[in-house]
Amino acid sequence: MDIQFYANGLYDPSQSGTDSSQPDGFATLALLFNNYIVNSCRVSAKLVNREDFAVNLALGFYPGTKTIGSAAEAIDVGESPFGVAKIISAKGGFDQRIINKKVKMVELWNKRYYYGDGVFQATTSSNPTALAVIVLAAVAPAGSTFENGVSCEFDLLWDVSFSGRKGTDQVTFETGSDPVNTTKYEVFPRREIIASKNLSPPAGVLQQVRKR
Repeated sequence: MDIQFYANGLYDPSQSGTDSSQPDGFATLALLFNNYIVNSCRVSAKLVNREDFAVNLALGFYPGTKTIGSAAEAIDVGESPFGVAKIISAKGGFDQRIINKKVKMVELWNKRYYYGDGVFQATTSSNPTALAVIVLAAVAPAGSTFENGVSCEFDLLWDVSFSGRKGTDQVTFETGSDPVNTTKYEVFPRREIIASKNLSPPAGVLQQVRKR
């Protein structure tokens, strides 16, 4: 019924933890910097309905975890403050949709000290302690069952700040700290990173064909 992956964990965006591939360019930048923090994440999903019935689609960002156990919970994804909902026609009709959504992490977490709290940043060899998820869910009409699924293509673009250039003094972030009372640290120019991860959705629900 849904696919999930991390919005701010670039070391391994796979929510299942079984796929260790990383976004393009991350490994190279990890050789130069000690820490990173995600400023924003943009998702562009191209979906094609392979079923003979219309399907409700929902894409949303959540701070923390999100469990999808029912059609109602899947629909809530699209109605959330950081979500978007679409209806895709049955195969042979208007059966293709593109969903775009960009979210700033400081707004998603609603934390004024986002850039001063160590739980939101991570070393380049790990994910942050506080992880946000991206959820893509599909809902079949009552009485219908997914057989062929919905094919998906994902393009993800992260706006990331790297800090602590290797070979220089490192900065320690305190959990829950206020930036007014913490040591100032240098943030190097932002880098945009395009994802190259392949995610394996549940069989028979969302069939992913390519992820760039």
